[in-house]
Amino acid sequence: MRNILKRKLLGSLLAAAMAVSCFSALLAVPATAQAEEREATYFEGFEDMDGYTYTSSQTIVRAYKGSATIDGETYHSGKGSVKLVPNTNATSKVMIRVRTGNGQLQLANGNRYHMSFYYKSNSTSSWNLCYAVGLFKSDGLNDANVSDWSSYSVLEKYNNSYPRAIGAKADGWQRVDLVFTVSNATDTNKYLLLYVQPKNNATCYIDDISVTKIDNDDNAVIVNTPAGEKAVYGQTGNDYSALIDRKYNNQYLAGVYSDSSYSTKVSSTVFGDETTPVTSNIPTTVYAKYADRTEYDISFDDYADDYSIDRKYWAANQSSIELSTDKANSKAKSLKFTATTKNAKANVRLDMKTAKDIKLNVGTNYVVSFKYFIDNANNSEFYYNFALAPSTSVTNSQIGYGWQMINSTKPGGDGNYYWSSRKIEGKDADGWQTATVQFTARKGNDNPDILFMNLQGNTINSDLYIDDIKITELFDNEYAVIKNENNGNEPTVQIGYEGDSLSLETPVYEGSEFDGWYTDSALTTELTATKFGADETPVTSYVPFTAYAKWKVRTFAKFDFDNYAEGYSPSHYESGNSNSRAKMEFALTDEKSYVEGGKALKFQAAEYSDPTTPKVSAANVRLDMKTANDASVTNGDTYLITFKYFVGSNSSMEWYYNFAVRSDASSNLNSNTEKSMGMQMLGNPNDNGQTYGSSKPLSGTSDDGWQTAVCQFTADTTAANGNKLFLYVQGNKVSANVPLYIDDIVVTKLYDGEYAAQIIKNNGEEKVVCYGSEGEVLPLETPVRAHYDFTGWYTDSDCTTKFGATTFGSGSTPLVNNIPFAIYAGWEEATNYIKIDDGIQNGSLTVDYEKEIINVNANNGYQLVPGSLKFKFNYGGKDYIKPVTDPVANDENAYSFAVLLNDEVRVGTIVVTAKFAKKQDIAGAAVASALRKANATQTEGIRFLNRFYASEATLKAASFGAIVTPYDNIEALGITKVTLDNLNEVKGENITANKFCNTNTTYRDYAIVITDVKDKNREFAVIPYMTYDNITVYGTMEVRSYNDAAEYSNIGCEIYDSSVLGNAKSLDCGLRLNFSDDFNGDAINNEHFKTNTDNSKNSADRVSVGGGKASLSITGSDYNSAMSGNLTSYWRYTFSADSYVELRAKLPMQEGRSNSFWAKSVKKDGILIEYDMFETFGSTNTIQANIHIWDENKKGTDQFHYSLDLTSQSAGNYVEANRRQHTIDSSSYHTFGIRRTKNAITFYCDGEAYFTYDLNKLFENYGVPESYRKYFDQDAYMIIGDGALKTATAEQVSAMTKVTYDVDYVKGYYNFGSRYAAA
Repeated sequence: MRNILKRKLLGSLLAAAMAVSCFSALLAVPATAQAEEREATYFEGFEDMDGYTYTSSQTIVRAYKGSATIDGETYHSGKGSVKLVPNTNATSKVMIRVRTGNGQLQLANGNRYHMSFYYKSNSTSSWNLCYAVGLFKSDGLNDANVSDWSSYSVLEKYNNSYPRAIGAKADGWQRVDLVFTVSNATDTNKYLLLYVQPKNNATCYIDDISVTKIDNDDNAVIVNTPAGEKAVYGQTGNDYSALIDRKYNNQYLAGVYSDSSYSTKVSSTVFGDETTPVTSNIPTTVYAKYADRTEYDISFDDYADDYSIDRKYWAANQSSIELSTDKANSKAKSLKFTATTKNAKANVRLDMKTAKDIKLNVGTNYVVSFKYFIDNANNSEFYYNFALAPSTSVTNSQIGYGWQMINSTKPGGDGNYYWSSRKIEGKDADGWQTATVQFTARKGNDNPDILFMNLQGNTINSDLYIDDIKITELFDNEYAVIKNENNGNEPTVQIGYEGDSLSLETPVYEGSEFDGWYTDSALTTELTATKFGADETPVTSYVPFTAYAKWKVRTFAKFDFDNYAEGYSPSHYESGNSNSRAKMEFALTDEKSYVEGGKALKFQAAEYSDPTTPKVSAANVRLDMKTANDASVTNGDTYLITFKYFVGSNSSMEWYYNFAVRSDASSNLNSNTEKSMGMQMLGNPNDNGQTYGSSKPLSGTSDDGWQTAVCQFTADTTAANGNKLFLYVQGNKVSANVPLYIDDIVVTKLYDGEYAAQIIKNNGEEKVVCYGSEGEVLPLETPVRAHYDFTGWYTDSDCTTKFGATTFGSGSTPLVNNIPFAIYAGWEEATNYIKIDDGIQNGSLTVDYEKEIINVNANNGYQLVPGSLKFKFNYGGKDYIKPVTDPVANDENAYSFAVLLNDEVRVGTIVVTAKFAKKQDIAGAAVASALRKANATQTEGIRFLNRFYASEATLKAASFGAIVTPYDNIEALGITKVTLDNLNEVKGENITANKFCNTNTTYRDYAIVITDVKDKNREFAVIPYMTYDNITVYGTMEVRSYNDAAEYSNIGCEIYDSSVLGNAKSLDCGLRLNFSDDFNGDAINNEHFKTNTDNSKNSADRVSVGGGKASLSITGSDYNSAMSGNLTSYWRYTFSADSYVELRAKLPMQEGRSNSFWAKSVKKDGILIEYDMFETFGSTNTIQANIHIWDENKKGTDQFHYSLDLTSQSAGNYVEANRRQHTIDSSSYHTFGIRRTKNAITFYCDGEAYFTYDLNKLFENYGVPESYRKYFDQDAYMIIGDGALKTATAEQVSAMTKVTYDVDYVKGYYNFGSRYAAA
């Protein structure tokens, strides 16, 4: 049996992957090397092992003139060591053997071993013990006396002696390592023994003897680190460096040395006779040095007020260089350089905070990156270099002046080397860019004192801004790799040691598919390197090896018609009046668009010359994104196209569409749809061999609102010799002046083997258009629809033919006449969507669908157990339980389920359950428990809701309270009933209830909170009681620990972390906290919020959590590329009509940017209310509140939308913006709140009510019909929004990327006594 080392040997010290702060970079993970660590073959730790009880006689076989015992107080590891105490002034000796599972370690001739052990002594003389290793009989020699070691020793002589004298440090354990090959084993002398001879009067300890069998051609090296030693093994030529930990205690591996003072670096980390020799049986020991990584961060913002930059112009009046506040990448300042003469040059010393506070070490490698912005509409060129020199006065480009980037060959004729400055170029539209170089610090002819940067302008009168220079030290054998994801994210730098694996995570780019890593910006050469190293990841012309991400760009183009210059009109042709055609009118309009406030294409037939005989009308328009001809298609590529359309008629019209690929718009296309005109969706050839366009219908009426059209074709650019995409629209005898609107045309490229499908849920949601490769699973999640049962997926709109496939493919989801395959959801009306639990006893429940209530019917002598009536349902695959504790008004046996029936919840089948118990005059229970969080007015703790039923007279005359005690006190006594009589016995507290959550004629609710709970797993019991007429009645007991209360947080309280033992009090239940998120983790709590990506401008990547806040950020260079963050509590938390919600945040308040905190009511009868707690609309100092009413039943009319912004629909001074505005600053946090009550909506900022919306005067004040009043009772969910306005300039968007919308917390409170509070 092998005795495996499990606890003694030093394993890997630390994980190697570690963030490099100045680059947001990652240290690479070491690769698997041929060199390796190994478990010891045999190990002796002087303690129990493998089921054997240890005794000292098993290992201590001989001791002479001293004692050898097992010591349990001093040891290297484990629980014991051998303690050697010599007799006074005597030479003591001991022999120690190594156990195995078979008894004692035996060695065989020809085998090679690595042996180590640890020793410790209280002597610090030049030697304090001798040791030797030999093969003996099992129990060694008498008195451990070896007269002739030559026949016993497995080691060669050392300093003319077999026993070896060694010294020690008084403050620690020392390690001895030996490598030997056995050649002297005999049938008798084959047992390995360690011989130890302590110095006279010196106590010493021996522990952790390790013996590892190695191959005869194996090398061994001992790696000494600050954490301890470890052995690594390998054959000649193997590199052991990958087995040395890259980081220790936040320091990095700075080098491998041959001495403990770190004065001489090893020449190589490859095993070999010269590099890793074994000398006198002692293997090579190397020492790993760890050091802090030098990092400098220069932002030009941290200088003292009187600081002046040190600069030198190479020629007077040719350039300028200065600190500037005109532009900055991260803070307020940057370095501005302008050349007024071509090739003008200037030097500037680089300082972080004070003069000359940056020092580079000659011979050390550094990676330097910086941000630059070129302020010129046209492309401009600049060059840069760095130098180490005594001053900035250098005006010579020869390398003797300390330049860091130099030519590798001597340029023309003078025999000197010169600098080799790097070029940067660009224009203002490119925004801030990144440059990165790497060099080994070198000095010129003079000793360097400072680091300076040289800038040279090749384009005159262009401003170059430099910011955020970051300098990072690289240690020996480290390499840097730049990772350029080509997705708008900043390039990052990954650092790894030679031989470490190069691991590049797969990036994400919305609308595109990752297509691999490449080594060139042209994306022609695939990355094959798997490790860091001089050959795999070389530095080329001072630029670190760069990996570029390649993408299959999915979205070819999006045409939303909102980004044209003022007055721009896309190229188009309309049909005119003729014998066969009527005039089609075309316009780019803002009178209606899919996204409010945008623009759309409008088509309508003009008045017919003969109204009795309407004709066909048509138009074609070139699709441009921003400017003329800025989009083109590729011949042979397949495109999936979706767009939104709105038919402006309350009756059906014959509208059709197609797409053409041509070079220009043409009037001929309106009358000739032949293939040669570029039509892409074609019919079958006619008898004459001609093929004409097969245009697709656009059905529906204005009642259908905006609809989605989908088509697909493979582009043919040869038919009409052009590559521009045109939309063709045709109306067949449509009514004059009745418009068709088209918006948001999205063109997505499909790759070979990919198929598209339409998923039509038939539940009011928009159709889903998806695509995937052959065999890829279709995203067919089970849909939901209020009060309907899903019957499956079908291939036809009538839902008669079941769809049996689950994947994309030519057979399962074929393209049919240019239309992607459609899959329809089937439904069956659920007439009985409330199901009564079959297990109810001693009573019954009935459903009144008309009144939307559950009637409770207790059997004679029984009554409903308080808190037992519960609604159970499933949504989104998750089960929900909602206890219902409050009956409807004037009927204590009826409970409403109306709150579950709004349009957006779609709960499906609801199961209702209840419990009945024998009737008493008084019935009570601790109904539920939950946790509450501390705020300005309350401490945190476990909260218990208690309820007593009785007659009105009894309730008025009674007093209430509760017994509170840790449940283990009750368990210890073995009792099941607790009363006030045994209060002291259970070590409980009597809490008198003097404040009530709810009072009526039939019951009282009161709450008890337990705070200061230090053991969160300890259970507490609450036994409520009610006393009247000197009689005390006890309710049922509730038992709950702090940690498990989360499952029972359905009385309106939420679970929170706290450190609260045993203090309890009665709660004042006015407005109660029922929702709180402090964003204290490192990710969004999915129980509270989700990232909302329904809008194409929102990205989950733009929301982050850290430092006790949620941050919404913006990325991009202009409005079109800008992506922002958005959070919603949809189907996670809704706040009721009697509630208060508050958000604490710091707003960026930037031009072109809108931050918001708003809410949408759950839709009912197609109507929803929008509450805008605040929006900024690009203001730098003002927020604004608003109320919107949206009625989908009246889409297409002026009664579809009411708000305070629509003067035509509102009345009174409340319409004026300044009545609902509030001025704030962006430098600090503010609180924003909304209080909803029965009669008013009030908006707050920092505790001040600044606007009230009066629900009693809907029509009088706001022009809103009073019939909408009831919809203000619906629950609402929150949305925290951020984004760039369409009017935002590229410069404004660039500024937005530097500032985040930071949310400290969101809290929700509700009126506990309101109708549905407990639900």
